[in-house]
Amino acid sequence: MRVRVAAVDANVLMFLAEPRPQDDARYKRWSQVHATVRDLIEHGAELIVPAPSIAELYAGGEDGVHVAMALEKQGKHLRIEAFDDEAARIAGQIMRIRLSGRARSTGGPSRALVKFDAMIVGTAIAAGADCIVTTDGDIEKYVAVLDDRQRIPVIDATAPKGQLTIIG
Repeated sequence: MRVRVAAVDANVLMFLAEPRPQDDARYKRWSQVHATVRDLIEHGAELIVPAPSIAELYAGGEDGVHVAMALEKQGKHLRIEAFDDEAARIAGQIMRIRLSGRARSTGGPSRALVKFDAMIVGTAIAAGADCIVTTDGDIEKYVAVLDDRQRIPVIDATAPKGQLTIIG
């Protein structure tokens, strides 16, 4: 699959901004995310960051705020993509479907998380991204509710180097 535009999820941004971890398990995931992003860039992909990914970082507390500010300053390989009316239409469709079968008392994803993830997916699709790069397997659930014309692949950023894995 040739990737011209890849949308990067908030959790990938956290790994990109994080210094090299000392913990072996964390380092393995960190290095796999960095390798995936580096491979995309080396193969000419433009990386976009859906604006809701930045909002999710800010909502995540002080660490997320520092990550968001660092990434906004860096901007070298990342372009922040606005949440526009087309993204809102797609996100609303996802939220309506994902939340319709969810009883209020279930232990499913919170409404806030559904909103962020749906807005990230909506922004990626509206911006013409060829895929979404994430470490969050739940993103695939939001893409899966869309019809075939709107669906885009979700790439697992923690796949071993050279093995970009499409989730779902």
